[in-house]
Amino acid sequence: MNTRALVQDVPWSLWWIALVAVFAHGALLLGLPVMPWLLPLTGIAAAALNRPTRPLLGQPAVTMLLAVAALSIAYGSVATPDRSWDGLATWTINARWLAVDGTLDHPYFRDPDVFQYARGYPLLQPILLALGMSWLGELGGRLLFPALWLLLVTGLDGPLGRAGLGERPRRLAVLGLALVPLFVEPGGGGAASGFADLLVAAIVLHAAIALAEDRPTLAAVTGLLLPMAKTEGLIHALILVGLAALAGRRRAALGAALGACIGLALWVPLQQQLRTPDLPVGWASLLPATLPAVLWALGSAIHSSRTRKVAIVVAVLAPAGLLALGAFDQTVIGQTLRNLARLELQFGALPAILGQGMLNLVHVRKLGLTFVLVIATAWIVHRRCGLGPLRPLLAALLLAGTAIVLYLADRPPQAIDLFLREGMVRYTAQWIGPAWLLIGLGWARLATHPSPSTERTTAPR
Repeated sequence: MNTRALVQDVPWSLWWIALVAVFAHGALLLGLPVMPWLLPLTGIAAAALNRPTRPLLGQPAVTMLLAVAALSIAYGSVATPDRSWDGLATWTINARWLAVDGTLDHPYFRDPDVFQYARGYPLLQPILLALGMSWLGELGGRLLFPALWLLLVTGLDGPLGRAGLGERPRRLAVLGLALVPLFVEPGGGGAASGFADLLVAAIVLHAAIALAEDRPTLAAVTGLLLPMAKTEGLIHALILVGLAALAGRRRAALGAALGACIGLALWVPLQQQLRTPDLPVGWASLLPATLPAVLWALGSAIHSSRTRKVAIVVAVLAPAGLLALGAFDQTVIGQTLRNLARLELQFGALPAILGQGMLNLVHVRKLGLTFVLVIATAWIVHRRCGLGPLRPLLAALLLAGTAIVLYLADRPPQAIDLFLREGMVRYTAQWIGPAWLLIGLGWARLATHPSPSTERTTAPR
């Protein structure tokens, strides 16, 4: 694959977000303002990397339905700017302070005595929102949310078409993703609510596409963005790196590891500044950025099936990984990882967490029939022709579910009920794109691969 093809491996809109993320985080680390001109400048640069194209959605009825949904999300975004607590206190308020002068040099960010509910939360969405506000005003900047919803929905058609799925089932899959109730409804967690779960869902879908098709540049860009998008984005990035390495998707594994290392190197020192302004940030703050590389090396070594090489790599890199984990002390995700390592979990809450997780799989009012179709499709494909290349995607969904359960089991006892009631379904929805990708690729596999019994019947004797 030549350089031009590698660059065009990433959609224009995702290039735009990545360029904003890199330059804005770099500027904030250096104490420079994130100026409004960064938005059009990076948009032009992204267009030079990959020309914007109009998504081909086939039948006019499908296009019309998606347009109506996008317009309704746009209306909801500007009608009630802060629809719930998380939208106000975790994301929008950070964007408002960033929009003042493009810096973090305000008591809200720097003074530990000033109350900040979201201290140390990732800044990618607030940066995007603040830049939009600087050009279109506070309400106009919230058009970011229907744009992110379109990035999620329109990203599904391409990989399903490349897999050979027919036009009609492709449209059904796109509509299934587009009409997931959680994102189109007006409640908390919806696309118009200002939560960051939609941003994560859009990035995770493209990360899953990179995993399924072994696309290195797309894997690198999504690996870069995930840690900057939301706290649990690091776990999503590690799932991508580890599964790509273990599944033999070498280019995607290397790309995801490099991207995640860069993203962490930009974000973790900045997060430490926000969480502990009085402590100096030294080179040790870059140690967590080595975790994706350590995981990539271990996964690649295990995939090679050479016992001696595995032993050498583990012996060399395990101390580095432990050292990197120790450097996470001043980060949000580090506290959870440390508690998991010590097995300091609320084991008594596991039955309730698992029960709620199973209910989410059939929570039609929030997630539609998505995970019912995932289970049915995976079972039918397994019985008829084997899962084959679908295994990494199915493993990603299983690992994501496990990570959600462990994260909730790490919450304080007084907070578990709240997370079960409001958080768990949103964490599950972050993986709605890969779920529909697996469904569509499963349909394509059923259409192009006869069952083993059919092959035995038609084989010449």
